Amino acid sequence: MENRPPPELPDVDPDRLEGLHNGFLAATQEALHTNSDAFYRKTGQDAVEGLPALQEQLSQLRDAALDQAQDEGERRRWRRGSMPISPTCRTASTGMCRHRSSGATARSSPSGRP
Repeated sequence: MENRPPPELPDVDPDRLEGLHNGFLAATQEALHTNSDAFYRKTGQDAVEGLPALQEQLSQLRDAALDQAQDEGERRRWRRGSMPISPTCRTASTGMCRHRSSGATARSSPSGRP
């Protein structure tokens, strides 16, 4: 028997989806690590206060990536397929909260260290 996707998920180009996913990952990497104002470069109060803006930025990146999908089938496949976007967002969110917490600890310590 031939392996086909369910009828509600039309055939999509896996290379195109991988390209969209890779673009999202690269933009997320820049926002978190490599931009001059990257979140993980921030410490103390800057990290604490910077989290809401970063969460909004990542949400916008996710939405922009999903907007590049050709149709609802591609969007659904990306959300639920082999490269789902939600776990990437959850993983980034967990790390951001951890970094913010360490920033809050450093901020509350007189020496700036936990």
